Amino acid sequence: MRSIFARTFLAMIVSLLVLIIVASTFLFAGVRRSLLEWNMHRNQRIQNLVLPIVSRSFRQQGALDHDSLADSLLPFLSQNQYVYVFEENGRAVFLYRNGEILDTAEISVSGGGQFRGIDGLQPPSALLHADEIVGFLSAGTLGFMGDPANRQFLVSLAWTLVLVVLVAFALATAVAGLLSRRITAQTSAVASGLELLADGHRDVSFPESQASEIRTIAGSASRLQTQLLEEARLRRQWAQDVAHDLRTPVAAVKTQFEAMIEGVIEPTPDRLARVYTEVDRIDDLVQDLRELNSLEAPEQHILLEPIHAVDFLQTLRLRFEPMLQERALTSSFHAKDLLFTGDDRLLVRAVSNVVHNAVKYADAGGHVEATIREQGLSVVIEVGNTGFVDEETTVHAFDRLYRGENSRGSRGSGLGLSIVRAIVELHHGGVSMEQDGTRTVVRINLPRNRESDR
Repeated sequence: MRSIFARTFLAMIVSLLVLIIVASTFLFAGVRRSLLEWNMHRNQRIQNLVLPIVSRSFRQQGALDHDSLADSLLPFLSQNQYVYVFEENGRAVFLYRNGEILDTAEISVSGGGQFRGIDGLQPPSALLHADEIVGFLSAGTLGFMGDPANRQFLVSLAWTLVLVVLVAFALATAVAGLLSRRITAQTSAVASGLELLADGHRDVSFPESQASEIRTIAGSASRLQTQLLEEARLRRQWAQDVAHDLRTPVAAVKTQFEAMIEGVIEPTPDRLARVYTEVDRIDDLVQDLRELNSLEAPEQHILLEPIHAVDFLQTLRLRFEPMLQERALTSSFHAKDLLFTGDDRLLVRAVSNVVHNAVKYADAGGHVEATIREQGLSVVIEVGNTGFVDEETTVHAFDRLYRGENSRGSRGSGLGLSIVRAIVELHHGGVSMEQDGTRTVVRINLPRNRESDR
């Protein structure tokens, strides 16, 4: 497996080679097009120069004469040009090429205007006098490369381009190496930090990087480290709280059984009932712990179904009516006639926990109220009771095993509201507690419509 350095370096080199090839192709095509246009314009200029001279010579001599043409044309011609003049019957009169006058015996032109004995010439043009063809003329340049100076220019240009490409490639390779090493160093530092984090270290320092992707990874790793530290702290605290909550009832049960075994106390029905109450309290805590762990498991899913708000609250009212009567509390359960989606079993469990707390801690002769209403795209389930909780309780009420001042000394696992929060979060909602005047209010916000998690 290639390292990130090798991959980055190779990608930069390949990109550079592609750039050089594309640039060279366009440069070659541009030079070739320029040479073709240069030849075309030069041919046209030579034709425009030679044709009037040949026509004037014909008018002066009354015929196409070799010596007259040579005297008239040679002062204007260079080595990189050619001029071929033929009579009407195709016999060569004047042949000039590469700075020399050629023998006219081997070259002629057919009646169709095609040369015999030489290739690569401009098609011959008819020489007219009084609208009659008196001969043929072909004149032009031997090409850009036909001139030694031009050839030397192109050779120098080619070597210069080769040198530029080599120097550019060397510099680009060096820069690519430096950049690749820098990126590799940054990614290696983040990778090493992640390995330390995976090995259990929690004091890892992640470097800052100018690359946004590496900076994002480093930031996420740093946040993960903070979250792991917090999770470890919570686990320790939770273990301590569980041990504390279990120690008291277990010690009470153990002490009473030891006394019974030793004959210090009699195992009367009343005493056995109290022991059973302590055992039941332990069982409640264990059951709540198991339920909370199940709700917080990553594989936990909820079964979404339509829930009628009025029926939902009616179920809760019937469930808590005996408890309300026992505590002589007034109540009101009111819901808008609406439907929302959720796991009915889990939401009844969550809201029951909230209503149970409201009934349990409401002031004597007080009032308990539960409502369901719409709020934008959300459904708000609100449970309130007359009573007072301190600010610390409103902040920590949903923490595991937290027991507020009002609940200390009463039976309970301290996990009821933690279960509420876990169920609400499974529904992608939120839950909060606040003191509203003389009322303590728990507010649950749920999305009104959601697709199934399955």
